[in-house]
Amino acid sequence: MEVSKISNLNVRDDNECMENVKIKIDASDIQPELDYWNSALICYIVGANPPTAVMEGFVRQIWRNMGVDKVAVIRKGIFIVRLTTMENRDNILLGNMAFFDSKPLIVKAWEPDMNVQKDDLTVIPIWIQLHLDFKYWGVNCWKKITSPIGKFLKTDQATEKRDKLMYARVMVEVMIDQDFPDQLSFINEKGIDVVFGVTYEWKPDLCDHCKKMGHNTEECRKEVRKQWRPKVQSIVVQPDTQPDKMKENDLQISKKGSKRKENERVETSLANSFAILSEMENEENVIVGNGVCGNGRKMDEGGGSSLVDHG
Repeated sequence: MEVSKISNLNVRDDNECMENVKIKIDASDIQPELDYWNSALICYIVGANPPTAVMEGFVRQIWRNMGVDKVAVIRKGIFIVRLTTMENRDNILLGNMAFFDSKPLIVKAWEPDMNVQKDDLTVIPIWIQLHLDFKYWGVNCWKKITSPIGKFLKTDQATEKRDKLMYARVMVEVMIDQDFPDQLSFINEKGIDVVFGVTYEWKPDLCDHCKKMGHNTEECRKEVRKQWRPKVQSIVVQPDTQPDKMKENDLQISKKGSKRKENERVETSLANSFAILSEMENEENVIVGNGVCGNGRKMDEGGGSSLVDHG
């Protein structure tokens, strides 16, 4: 038997043996990876999918003192951030929520058996600006005034310290599918109805088709479907423009003829109409009154002239 045939038989026998054996991964096999990612966080931004480079620069800036070691993308819009210590990870989880372009950054601890995907959120925090008289800038007022929009959470430092009094910046917890009014009102301490404006730094756009945030139904790519339509062959009839061209040419010819006639009339009108007087001035024996001119003309009494035959 040839050597090639013997080797093929051995490979076939090995494959048949492997089909009957189940590969098993022990806990010791994955322990090095568990230890490496144990201090990691899962992060994503509500309503946005920034590139990896942008996301890495963002987290390294907001957590610059937290020992960020690695930022990697798991799937579109979802990132894993590895920190150097578990203590740094816990400090981030217990800290304030960060915002990317006024959109909330969702952060949670990585777990080995977790399903890494964006959660179906129903409630999120957003920042709003209230154009309100600063005498109503108190915690008790905030809770009452912001209740038509959502649950009051906190204010920013400038509002808390009363450094910028142009407007109050307040964080509220809202439902993603609720209405967002542009104006609010309340009855003040004197019984007067006070109306003030509300500016949303960002508010969730929920698509009714795919149920995701970041775009509306008109902008949803999944809503657009290619539909087969029978090809309709249309015949375009070109209008006959020849008569118009002929009329236009005739009009140009008539215009040229009229210009030529006008030039002729101008030349005729420039002729000296008093040339006969010049001829008479050059003639001799001109007698004024009843007499005979040198050329045989006889002057009438009325000042006219007539021809007299002297033959």
